[in-house]
Amino acid sequence: ISTVSISLLFKSYFYLIYNLHPSLSRSSLSLNLSPSIHPPLSPTHQAETPTDGPEVGHSSFHQQYWLDGRIVAVGVVDILPTCVSSVYLYYHPDFTSLSLGSYSALKEVTFTGHLQKVSPKLCYYYLSFYIHSCPKMRYKGQYQPSDLLCPETYVFVPIESCIPSLESVQRWSDQSDSTLQDCFDHVDWDMFRTASNNNIDEYADSVSEFIRKCIDDVVPIAKIKTFPNQKPWIDGSILVKLKA
Repeated sequence: ISTVSISLLFKSYFYLIYNLHPSLSRSSLSLNLSPSIHPPLSPTHQAETPTDGPEVGHSSFHQQYWLDGRIVAVGVVDILPTCVSSVYLYYHPDFTSLSLGSYSALKEVTFTGHLQKVSPKLCYYYLSFYIHSCPKMRYKGQYQPSDLLCPETYVFVPIESCIPSLESVQRWSDQSDSTLQDCFDHVDWDMFRTASNNNIDEYADSVSEFIRKCIDDVVPIAKIKTFPNQKPWIDGSILVKLKA
């Protein structure tokens, strides 16, 4: 496939996503719209090939998706020692209705299964960052079982257990600020230092915990509701199965 074909594919996707007019020149965007070109599965640079790893090695790869002799999408994946990480996908706007993002994710899950047969420890599939309030990312939680990595403990937690926290937000107000300020103005902060025997770590932990408790007590919590990025092919019968 020619460099021009993939460059045009990426350019079409770029203009679709960012709602730009096709008449804009490349120089006016100050961006390089030409992605690197590779065969259907080829590393973007020299792959590491450990003896216990997959034949293709560990590296970043481009996967091409074809339909009726036409390239319609290109997926970027990282093949790592324990996982396949989905990095990016760009596709032609003519095929938006095909939900190629969902299709490519399923193909990558299948691909991970094939790699696991060769390298048993390569058994995970990562969908990168998850922002619960972003409708376009909600699809990531629909693949089961799904876990989220806690940014504080670095422990993977089932997404079902995370949803209540992700859908709760604290609503700050002027009243909250004044109440907290009044509370902190009347605190004997030296008592935390005394209780910690001047250990700076214990002192910082106890003060931080006290502040968090005050915030939880004063600032009201509100529930938020976000909606998934609805696919055109999801009808009532499929919704029933998804909720089953």
